[in-house]
Amino acid sequence: MARVSIGLCLLCMLAARSEARNVAVLNTCSSDPSDYNCVAYEVVAQMQQENSQNSFTAGNTTTSACTSWLAANADSTDIVVVMGSQWEDCLANAPNYQTTWFLGVDACVHSSNVFCHSSEPEADQLGRLIYVSKLILHITRALPPM
Repeated sequence: MARVSIGLCLLCMLAARSEARNVAVLNTCSSDPSDYNCVAYEVVAQMQQENSQNSFTAGNTTTSACTSWLAANADSTDIVVVMGSQWEDCLANAPNYQTTWFLGVDACVHSSNVFCHSSEPEADQLGRLIYVSKLILHITRALPPM
């Protein structure tokens, strides 16, 4: 009986992970067009080519407007990705959105729905693009729905 229950649980997890995800990569490219801040657009373009099952968007906002962006979009977004320590105040709102996963790259707050990762500081634009794209692809496959 235990084997049947475990088998059913595994099937449920696999089925749940196959659902399409809505992923938003927030950025401040319009107000601070540095390579680091604008890599979100390249990450989204790369992800759309590699994974047509999920929906990837670049959310252009500012760190001060992030709370408003989350209020308008987080409930309909499965995963919100931010890059850089400037987003830590934004990530502090994550506990208010328990149906949304958050990924902080080079930013971190402690919450049950936030995962933190560091990029390689010496990586060039292409290296950062590849790293973040692969990381997002991994979490879209690995994280269960909330």
